[in-house]
Amino acid sequence: MEIDYHKPETLNEARNLRQSLTHSQFIAGGTDLLTKIQSNHKKKNLISLQNIDNIKGIDLGTITKIGSMTTINAILEDENLQNNYPILCQAAKELGSPQIRNMATIGGNICNASPCADTALPLLVLDAKLKICKENQIQEIPIDEFFKGPGQSTLSSSDILTDIILPLPHPETKMIFYKKGRVKMDIAIASLAMSLQISNKYCQKARIAVGSVAPVPKRLLSVENHLENQPIEKLTPSILPELYELVSKEISPISDVRSTAEYRRSIIEVFLKRALKTLLDWEI
Repeated sequence: MEIDYHKPETLNEARNLRQSLTHSQFIAGGTDLLTKIQSNHKKKNLISLQNIDNIKGIDLGTITKIGSMTTINAILEDENLQNNYPILCQAAKELGSPQIRNMATIGGNICNASPCADTALPLLVLDAKLKICKENQIQEIPIDEFFKGPGQSTLSSSDILTDIILPLPHPETKMIFYKKGRVKMDIAIASLAMSLQISNKYCQKARIAVGSVAPVPKRLLSVENHLENQPIEKLTPSILPELYELVSKEISPISDVRSTAEYRRSIIEVFLKRALKTLLDWEI
């Protein structure tokens, strides 16, 4: 297959190329896309976003902005992110090999819209918002409105994700991320991210997201609601059967060559118990 590689330097130039070229596609780090390109008789136009400088980098403030073309390694190595968003760095560390993390971008990982996208879960529990260049205007949407199905998102063909916006977590928030693959560096068979804000002996805020067990990375809203505004003294291991029942209604894992649906369900239950034990200091 013949490939033409284009390197625009502005968002407008990139969008114009996408609209004018046939069989064209945006490419970020390329670690996902290049493995999917199949040989055929049509010429492919790849439009790289690597030279668009204003969608790279990390800016920490009262809110944090991460450019969509920021590499996974840059996120993993950023001290401010390690201190303020440790769950994002935990997930970044689990994504592929050092070589892949050096090329892969957070925007590419999100826009691939895979149910097992590693960075999607921490961003869901961090209440991230996404900035999208659409029709020469920047729109902002919550990340939980972005994913529509496996490989499907709200992006139209010429839309570009520009930034991920993160509010600073409350100082009393604890976070954790778990991922199960068949082997090290494998994509997730199942994964879970959790954050709990514990203040004045109450669970003031709960966020739980799961991956590889539904058509999209998703929050477990019913489980969150069951935990929020509850006194810590009531959040004991005795609540686990109720939570497992709620989880069962929210997820819809499939069986495939990598795992069975039953095994995926069991992993999520194990991760849920493990996360609550760690964040609530259960002695079990």
